[in-house]
Amino acid sequence: MQIHPEYDDKYRILDGAHRWHAYKEIGATEIPVHIITLDGLDPLLYAAKMPSLAIPLNADLLKGFTFPQVAEKHGWTEPMVWSIALECKNEWKSFDQSFPAS
Repeated sequence: MQIHPEYDDKYRILDGAHRWHAYKEIGATEIPVHIITLDGLDPLLYAAKMPSLAIPLNADLLKGFTFPQVAEKHGWTEPMVWSIALECKNEWKSFDQSFPAS
């Protein structure tokens, strides 16, 4: 998310719109977000860069870092790390392997 460039009291979703709507559907009143400043970068160019974030993330995970450690290392939220890691994968299978039912 970023502060909307035309309205100081509003925000603009740059990535995670599906997650945002899912939170709203379950009635969540607080949603964890990562607010960034684009410093003049076009939002579409920012979105195009998002897949490149997977490279350091995957390298860190292969080194044995946990999801919370990767998030802290890069200054990302943990949901953002999960979102990048699970992109283009069977999300439920990966989630079930990481958090087996007890």
